[in-house]
Amino acid sequence: MRTRRGSIITGALTRTGDEPTATVSLYSGTPSRRGGAYFEALWGGGSAVLPAPAPGGDFVVGRGETCAFRIDHKSVSRRHARVRMGDPVTIEDLGSHNGTRVDGAIVAPGTPTPIGAGSTIEVGSVVIVLRAASPAEPRLDEDTSVMSRLEQLVDTVARSSLAVVLLGETGVGKTRLAERVHKESRRAEGAFVQINCAALPEGLLESELFGHERGAFTGAAAAKRGLLQEAHGGTIFLDEIGEMPLTTQSKLLRVIESGEVRRIGATRPSSVDVRYVSATNRALRVAVDAGQFRADLFFRLDGISITVPPLRERKGEIRQLSAQFLEEAMRELGKNASLGPDAMEALERHPWPGNVRELRNVVHRSLLLAPGPVLRARDLHFAESFGKSAAGASVPATAARPIEGEEERERILVALDACAWNQTRAAKRLGISRRTLVDRLGKYRIQRPRS
Repeated sequence: MRTRRGSIITGALTRTGDEPTATVSLYSGTPSRRGGAYFEALWGGGSAVLPAPAPGGDFVVGRGETCAFRIDHKSVSRRHARVRMGDPVTIEDLGSHNGTRVDGAIVAPGTPTPIGAGSTIEVGSVVIVLRAASPAEPRLDEDTSVMSRLEQLVDTVARSSLAVVLLGETGVGKTRLAERVHKESRRAEGAFVQINCAALPEGLLESELFGHERGAFTGAAAAKRGLLQEAHGGTIFLDEIGEMPLTTQSKLLRVIESGEVRRIGATRPSSVDVRYVSATNRALRVAVDAGQFRADLFFRLDGISITVPPLRERKGEIRQLSAQFLEEAMRELGKNASLGPDAMEALERHPWPGNVRELRNVVHRSLLLAPGPVLRARDLHFAESFGKSAAGASVPATAARPIEGEEERERILVALDACAWNQTRAAKRLGISRRTLVDRLGKYRIQRPRS
């Protein structure tokens, strides 16, 4: 781990060839920022804070050692931009190699551009925000949940134009955060289009992404716009990007580099303007080293990476999430119920290998089968214990990560629950054949629950 002095975010720095890359995480202290404005920079390897100079002052942002706000990142020029504390505060690009943007608009070199509190400034691939601190502003290391800090980071990144990669285990809430990136961005009025790269075979995935012309292949009875075109002016969310086949990766890279997409069977391309948000539970840098993921595509998509912690590291949120899911389940089922103290204790003890998605399913399933208006620990139905007492089935919170095979078993159960135990639909959701799913059901001794 590497922590920059005065940083609010730490990052694990790794190398892929000669390319330094890192992943933002959310665990570190922060200097007090009470009593004045400050500039906060976020990048793949961490972050830095600079107290704002007095009115009339100025400073240079850059990679050079003489810069007042020094950011050691490969996308930042030695003397990248100058900030002047006037009325208004302005930023001026100093002829940088990768350019400067304010709220998505390119700053012409030598042209002072106004910035305000909350403006998103992109210096290369680094995001800088001017924060107007107040005596009442809470510090990030005070009573703020991990997800609250993560959402603050997501909101900051959303206002930039950077591509985002969301990392984390299955079920931690990456889709919800991808939607938040879109809603908090300047593209919020555009479409948010999602595709699961693991759920479709290669040929169908390309047809869905890029579209096709009539007669391009057997069954193409009519022309079809691809999802990239549907997302024009908005955001495309590439879920499970780590499962995308290499040939499709190559075609996607050409779209990103050219800003043009060509439907299958078409002779002319069409322009597309989209923001890319990706998610994966795989270690993409390891996949790059193994030749399973294109390095050039990775660096195009990885403007900034954000790791979403698993639910077992967010125990303080289980009570709130459980209440939220119970209200949701009551509306859907037309039932009234509450969670007893022993049920809440059982929920907090469980290690949640399926994360937030598993918690939601447990609450919904338990309410559906509940014998009375108060759910007790014995009424909780965890995925591995239909018909058993939840009090006896829960694993202590000190348990380590799930044993081999347990995560796959949980993913299968989550998919079956989502598809009302329709095996054909669940297999499609998992991106496997129905025969393979049936084999897995036998392997893990999964049986359809009885109401």
